[in-house]
Amino acid sequence: MTDVHKMYADTIATPVDLAAHTDLLGPRLAGQLRCLFPSGRAALWGVSRGRNDANVKKAVRIEPGNQAFFSGDRKLYLSGQVAATFRNPQLARRLWGADTDDNTWEFMYALNGVRQHHLPMDELRELLGWKPARNVQNLTHLSEVESALLTELLQLDPPIRLDPEPVPDRTPPDTDADTHSEPDLASAGTRVADMREDVPARTSTCALCQLQLPAGVLRVHAVKSHLACSQEERESPDNVMPLCALGCGELFTQGYLAVAPGGDIQVSPYTTKNPILADYVRRNLTAPRTPWWTPEREPFYAWHRERVFRLPPTA
Repeated sequence: MTDVHKMYADTIATPVDLAAHTDLLGPRLAGQLRCLFPSGRAALWGVSRGRNDANVKKAVRIEPGNQAFFSGDRKLYLSGQVAATFRNPQLARRLWGADTDDNTWEFMYALNGVRQHHLPMDELRELLGWKPARNVQNLTHLSEVESALLTELLQLDPPIRLDPEPVPDRTPPDTDADTHSEPDLASAGTRVADMREDVPARTSTCALCQLQLPAGVLRVHAVKSHLACSQEERESPDNVMPLCALGCGELFTQGYLAVAPGGDIQVSPYTTKNPILADYVRRNLTAPRTPWWTPEREPFYAWHRERVFRLPPTA
C-alpha cells in the first residue's frame, strides 16, 4: 500500500518530470501539459475509485480552475489550482502503486500555484461556519461560498476562465455531502472592503520599500485579514501598516512579501518566476527590514506568514 506522505513527497513537493512519462501520457495530453508547465515539471495528484466506486462521482466533478486544498494533522497545509484533469490508471500505478484493493489513484490532476499554508482546522471551521466536530476526510467538495471565503482569506489567485459562457452543472446532487449553514459571503465581503478602504495615511513613508511618497499614494493595509480577526483585533492599531500603491501593498496582501520576527522583510521565491515582480523587488526593496515591526505587532505578522506568504511545498 502506498503511503500518502510518500505520494506527497514524490509528486507534490517534488514536481514530476513529464518527459519521463510521455509513453503513458500520449501525444495530446503530453502536449497540453507542456503548454501548461513550460518547465517540464508538474505537481500531480490523484483520486482512487474507492471501495465500490465510492469516490467516482466526486472525482469526475474536479475540473480545471478549481482550487484544491490539502488538510491533515489538524490543519490545512497546502493549496493549488487545478490546471488539467485526466484519467490514467497506468501512470497512477507507475507513480504511486495501488491501494489494498488494487485500486490506483487514476482520476489525476495537475496543479499550478502550489503553496504552503498553516491554517488550523478550528480556525477553518469557524470561518466556514462548520460545526466544531466536523472533519474533512477523503475527497470533499466545498460550496462556492466556502471556496470563495478560503480564496479571500488565503489570497489565492483567481481561476483563469477560458470559456466565455458559464457551463451549467449537470452533475447529480451529491447526496453524501454534509449539510450545514453557509456563512454570509456578502457580509464577509463588506468587512474586507471596509478593511481596504482608502483611508488617509499618517506617514509619507511606505513600511516596506520605505520610499518617501505623497500621502495619497499610501494605503492603510490590515496585516491579518479581517475575516479571521476578532472584534478587538479588527480595531487594533497594531494590525495595520502603511503600504504604497506602487506595488508593496498588493505584493504584501497577496503573499509575495512578509515580515519576519524582528522586522526582516521576506521575499517569496515565487517572485523570481515573474521578471516584473523580481525587478520591482530588486529596485525598490533595498532596506533589509521594516521599522514597523514591534513585539505587539508580531502575532499579526505571524498570522500573515503562516497563512498567506507564498512558499513552495516541502517534503
